Amino acid sequence: MSLRARVLAAMGAVVALLVVVGVVVNRSTEHHLVAQIDEQLERASLRSTGLLRLARAEEGVDPTGSNAP
Repeated sequence: MSLRARVLAAMGAVVALLVVVGVVVNRSTEHHLVAQIDEQLERASLRSTGLLRLARAEEGVDPTGSNAP
């Protein structure tokens, strides 16, 4: 095998490795960011639910939604 062929084979291996690493980094970053957004949405939802219950309680409305006396 000539030197040129070995260099091209090594470059091909490096390119393949870089592609694999790029895909792994991309997927793990996407997973992390989506999980982070999910957590923020969950916290915002809990806060808004708590504020809604507080507002209803101040108005004298049953927080469970039932209008029974």
